[in-house]
Parts: sequence; structure tokens; C-alpha cells
Amino acid sequence: MQKERAPRNKTLTLTDAERVGYKNKLYYPANDIHFDSIIDKTICGDLFAVLAKLPTAFVDLLIIDPPYNLNKNFHGDKFSKSDDQSYIEYLESWLPKLLKVLKPNGSVYICGDWKSTSCLYMVMREYTVVRNRIIWQREKGRGAKANWKNASVKQKRKVLAPYKENGKP
Repeated sequence: MQKERAPRNKTLTLTDAERVGYKNKLYYPANDIHFDSIIDKTICGDLFAVLAKLPTAFVDLLIIDPPYNLNKNFHGDKFSKSDDQSYIEYLESWLPKLLKVLKPNGSVYICGDWKSTSCLYMVMREYTVVRNRIIWQREKGRGAKANWKNASVKQKRKVLAPYKENGKP
């Protein structure tokens, strides 16, 4: 019997048919990767082994979710927290090589937690033009006994556009 979820829980559940469909979209590269073979596929492999096989300038949008700088076990693949400089060196070991897949007008989105975003920014500004940061408000989080919940404060205030004087066009 499946556990009943909280009313606001937005976790997705796949049907067996959806699982099969997504599994069929996995691509396991053995040799050089050709553009036609990866259209509408998910490349499944070790990033460091796949990087050199990727074609150049073929991606419009690159979404990257690297391991946050935490002690974490990803189904047997362990990532150990390191100091900021070591984490920056880790990011620089693959990010510049991965950026070669972007088209000249392509975009990059990188996910990170509040602790790793300073390192991500330092590396990103070396190799890209950082235009914005997207930060979301979490409604759930651990209690303040162990750590503080990451949250933001919404302020309501009247904002005047710069081309309007005293609120009038």
C-alpha cells in the first residue's frame, strides 16, 4: 500500500508505460556521439568519459545540476564535501569543456544550494556572462534546531517605472 501524500506534495509518479518510454530514450555512448543519434535522448554515462565525445555547438539550453558541495551518497557514488577552492577546481575540471556544446546564442542554467552558489558564480563568471540568478522560496525545510530554513521575505511596495514621474505617464 502506498503512503498517502500531503495535499500540497507535487512529487511526480510515473506509470510503468512512462518508465518504459523514458528508458527507451536513454542513450549509452560507446564511440563519438553524432548529433542525429542524440536528438530527443538522454545521454547516460560518466560526464568525464562523455565530454570529449560530444559534438560542438549543438545545444540551445544546457541545464546542469552538479553535486552540491555536500557529503552525499548517490546510489553508491559518493561525493565528499570539500573546501571552496577544491570545489571550484572540481567545477573547472568539467564546466569549460561542457560549455563547448552550446550554440553561440545558447543559455546555461545551473542548479545549486545556498552554500555552493558562491563557488558556482565564481566559475561561471570566468566562462560565461552571468545575467541573472533565480532563487525560489521553499515552503518546507528542516526545523531550526538543526539548521535554519532557507526562506525569503516578500515585501509589498509601490514600484514606479523609471519613465514615469510621480506615478503618472
